[in-house]
Amino acid sequence: MEICKNAKCFLDYISAGRPDTAAEILSNLANNCDHKIRRRVAENKNTPTDVLRRLSQDTHPEVKIAVATNPRASDEIIYRLCQDDDPSVRFAIAEDLSIDDYYLELLLEDENPYVSSRAQDTLALKQANQQSSIKRTARIFQWTDYTTNPLRFA
Repeated sequence: MEICKNAKCFLDYISAGRPDTAAEILSNLANNCDHKIRRRVAENKNTPTDVLRRLSQDTHPEVKIAVATNPRASDEIIYRLCQDDDPSVRFAIAEDLSIDDYYLELLLEDENPYVSSRAQDTLALKQANQQSSIKRTARIFQWTDYTTNPLRFA
């Protein structure tokens, strides 16, 4: 996979992904003509929300998907991306386990059957993981009770 054709492009790509890159530089890199660099800016957890808002309107779906999965993306941005014209953007949101259930429930009603089905699968998986986590926590408490008071179980 070819990322960049020259040294400047390569340095921009690296800078866009670095956690210590200044917000002003990230804002400038968000205007880069190469979508791979814009995607890196969108993936960067330190990208300011206003830059993410601008990138959420990018023409390339990979950039919009990266915005949707960035923890700093505001509710307004994610809501707008849930209604994006490109089904690949909505599908990516529908399969993101870290996305709030509210957005998955919105995507259950998506006109694209692949998107709505994936949202349903993701919700089911999240619920199963939650139940599993509850069972593991109960086992830990049970084990803690046994180790602190073994006669209780005799």
